[in-house]
Amino acid sequence: MRALSAIVLAVGISGCASPQMAWIRIDGVRGKGDPVLSQQFETDKTACLSDIQRSASSGSAPGADADKTLTFSEPARACMSGKGYVLVREDEADAKAAELRAAAEKKRKEEAPTAPPPAPPQKRR
Repeated sequence: MRALSAIVLAVGISGCASPQMAWIRIDGVRGKGDPVLSQQFETDKTACLSDIQRSASSGSAPGADADKTLTFSEPARACMSGKGYVLVREDEADAKAAELRAAAEKKRKEEAPTAPPPAPPQKRR
């Protein structure tokens, strides 16, 4: 009986935990393992946090929980979205990145200029 209670308690507590989230670029390219993209993400994240701090009127700007604030606040989501990122669950990030890459490729193909038809051969006189 105690084991069952412990299991029920553990499941109940784990259900309260918020899921791990990840920012991915809207073109589906992930920055993991790419120092240039990782640095760009850090720059964008810092800029958004600075914007949030500047706009905070009551001094409740992010401090120790800056990453949490960046993840869960609406101003942070709007700022990061404006910089080309989308927030997804970590366990869904790879699938979402693949979906976004496919959409970006489709859009690129649709927007690619089509070559004009070849000019008709000119008659020689």
